[in-house]
Amino acid sequence: MIKLHILEIATGLEAHAVRYAAEHWGISVTVTWVGNSQQIVDCLSSCPDCDLILISGHGDERGLILPELAEEVSSNYPYRDVISHDDFAKFLNLNHSVVINSSCMGGVQSMAEVFLDKGAKCYIAPKDFPLADASLMYLLKFLYEYVKNNKDIDKAHDLALPQDERELFTLFK
Repeated sequence: MIKLHILEIATGLEAHAVRYAAEHWGISVTVTWVGNSQQIVDCLSSCPDCDLILISGHGDERGLILPELAEEVSSNYPYRDVISHDDFAKFLNLNHSVVINSSCMGGVQSMAEVFLDKGAKCYIAPKDFPLADASLMYLLKFLYEYVKNNKDIDKAHDLALPQDERELFTLFK
């Protein structure tokens, strides 16, 4: 059975939709409802035993945006506002998982290289700012093609891209 772990970082219903669809297609799903940066570090530094990892979050040119915490609370965690590609390089330890990062700007080359260098089988992320609906549709279509229809990663990725937004998500190998 294929295993998917979702790191949900303040994205509302995206993680719920992906989870329900994935479970319907026979994928074993676990979710970390992220409240602080230590949870991300703990999950992605422990060589996770899963086939797919979805980072369901928000991002910008600095990296993955973290939940806003009060100053007296945020000082207890390793990262405060954002986790950059340089930060990820310090703790990632992946186990040949397919990593999909739905956060905006997650598909910049420097971020992809860190994930690949730290053990990801491949890394998929948008290199710009997709609309949330388009991002969700990509995720669902990719999982459907990859898992339910047994397509290889390249074919599932190609089939999941909307025809009018061919550059929405980028696949790095």
